[in-house]
Amino acid sequence: MRQDEKVALLRAALIGLIGAETEQELKQLEVQMRLMPAPEADKAAAINGIHALLATMPTQEEKP
Repeated sequence: MRQDEKVALLRAALIGLIGAETEQELKQLEVQMRLMPAPEADKAAAINGIHALLATMPTQEEKP
């Protein structure tokens, strides 16, 4: 499996866990997570996932 295919597979799994995909959705979800009354470790894990999705977002050239 090529590197780009691995990244796409991991992104798809993380999108399923986080429940958001677009930049706007992810940024809004991060704000909500920071304000949510939840254990800090849980919030940190979700926010790290959001940051990973934002960092690996495909560019216009990479989109099908």
